[in-house]
Amino acid sequence: MRAHLRRALDGRRSEFVRFLIGGISNTVFTYAIYLLLLMFFPAMPSYIASFIIGIISGYVINSLFVFSSKLNLKRFAVFPLVQLVNLLAGSAILWIGINTIGLDARVAPLLSIAATIPINFVLSRVVVKH
Repeated sequence: MRAHLRRALDGRRSEFVRFLIGGISNTVFTYAIYLLLLMFFPAMPSYIASFIIGIISGYVINSLFVFSSKLNLKRFAVFPLVQLVNLLAGSAILWIGINTIGLDARVAPLLSIAATIPINFVLSRVVVKH
């Protein structure tokens, strides 16, 4: 029983490590998109647009790299709905960071991303693997 539990925990750790690697890659990509959009648009529309692009790339990364699942139209359709939780939480944190704490609009999304990592892992795993 211990060996089975250890293998399960090792598998989850490995998944989480891949999730972090994939997430960091997707975050860098999404943040670059955000900075590019910020040159032309205010912070909130730039954040939302880059977030949507990040959902699409995040689904592909989570399916193929993190959870070793095939791309599936049904799961892809659900993935953005689950990520809506992250968008709402991230947007609230972005707004608080900029308007209450006084963070620079280029830095505030980093706080938002860090704060939403745990929920993103759990919800992504549920959608992509099941």
